[in-house]
Amino acid sequence: MAGPSMLGSGPGHPGEPPSDMDRLRRPLFSESTGTCRLQDLGMITETSAGEFLRYNGSRLSSAAALGQIRGTVLASWSLWLHVVLYAAIAAAVCIAVSLCAGQPELIEINHVSEAVAYFASFVATALAIHMYIAVERWWQLRSQMLGGLWCAINDLAMILAAQFPARAHRRLRTLVIRYCLLSVEIMFMQARTGQVDFGELSRRRLLREDEREKLETSAAKAQVVWVWVTGIFQRLAETEKLPPQLAVKLYDICETGRTSLEGFFVHLETQLPFSYTHLMAVLVHGNCLVVAGKCGLVAAMALGNLRGQNEQKPASGSENLQVLLLQIFSAIAIPLFTLGMLEVGVLVGDPFGAQFQDFPVSAFHVWMRDECEALQTAAEEVPSEIARVTNQDGGSAV
Repeated sequence: MAGPSMLGSGPGHPGEPPSDMDRLRRPLFSESTGTCRLQDLGMITETSAGEFLRYNGSRLSSAAALGQIRGTVLASWSLWLHVVLYAAIAAAVCIAVSLCAGQPELIEINHVSEAVAYFASFVATALAIHMYIAVERWWQLRSQMLGGLWCAINDLAMILAAQFPARAHRRLRTLVIRYCLLSVEIMFMQARTGQVDFGELSRRRLLREDEREKLETSAAKAQVVWVWVTGIFQRLAETEKLPPQLAVKLYDICETGRTSLEGFFVHLETQLPFSYTHLMAVLVHGNCLVVAGKCGLVAAMALGNLRGQNEQKPASGSENLQVLLLQIFSAIAIPLFTLGMLEVGVLVGDPFGAQFQDFPVSAFHVWMRDECEALQTAAEEVPSEIARVTNQDGGSAV
């Protein structure tokens, strides 16, 4: 098992906060979110805050996956509570049939099993479609909305670094990056709790007091920040510090960032249709109930055969024991997997919480910040070969 590693560490001291000299190059570094320690646990990698980051695909596809509980749906107490419930229903049916049915062998068990199998096949198909829809929405959220926002922030940082490469312009570039990171943090805070912790944002040096006063009375806080970013470019264009063509390009990037932000909130506010989701839950739980009844009925007949009550259809003790064990397995496994898939659909539908499998917000912040600051530093400290080849003094090196 690999040891812990660091995200967002200082360039001169891997795994440690930046030195005083490095801090001049990293004005957005804060002690609270300056570094993000990663823990490689073999199959999964998580942050020091307990957020899931990634998994090892080769290990996850091996038999070792059978022993992985943390971070999976198998860690849900609600899931196991429902499994116990349906197993108890199967046991109750078995006891009731054994005690009340004088001749359980008269029950046409083949017809019952056939009807249950048809219903279970329909539920399995519907559940597979439901899972596809849920995972597709999650992937769009992560790749298009979060990915679009992330790319917009990095694009702004790159263009500004190329257009304003001097160290004297770092204050301008840092202001734009800080506003971008601020909008992301506000978005995640609102998605998680519906509230924005302005004190936390101020403590992390992402928000100034006058900015806080303006945001507190705003309805679309995260999107308002992008208006500020666009306003910076508008003022630069007015003073002819920004070429008009480049200003239009920056406006387009800001529009992409704001649109991505809006997509997050649209995703939260427009869930899958209630009637559809309710029907899926009813079908899955109804299937578990029907399976539990069938398993209890067949188990009662197997127990009766083991006691020698069915003289018309004698069967070996091992055969009846096999049938009994198979019904016990079905009464547990079928609810476990179908309800597990239903719960996975719920979990991926809202990945903004603080649970283990939700988006690793602290890691995202560190990555965005460090990438943007690296782009700033790259523009200020270009390799000498660039100056020689471009020959700004008018030579003939090109």
